[in-house]
Amino acid sequence: MLWGLIPLITLPFASGGPTDTPWDVWAAVLNGFTLLPASALVLWHRRIACIWLTLNALVIVIALTAFTLRNHTQHVGVFIGAFVPVFLAIFFDIAEVRRWPLPVHRS
Repeated sequence: MLWGLIPLITLPFASGGPTDTPWDVWAAVLNGFTLLPASALVLWHRRIACIWLTLNALVIVIALTAFTLRNHTQHVGVFIGAFVPVFLAIFFDIAEVRRWPLPVHRS
């Protein structure tokens, strides 16, 4: 669950500079405020968290792709910051598809 704190710590460094669009800023803020609650929600309601994390990863990938195509540059730090939400979304989607047991049983 501590993975959810990484985007909040690195959020000020996620900016690509003066060429950021409102979409880029919105994607960075959404990512910063979504990983921690979604990572906590996955303990009890994995399907809802999977949908939430997958949508967040999609927004991040679209913003990163648009930024790279617009500026013709690749910032390593931005790619590393985008890796965590995409990895979490893929991991929890695989866990949901394979029906792995929930870490905390619902009562």
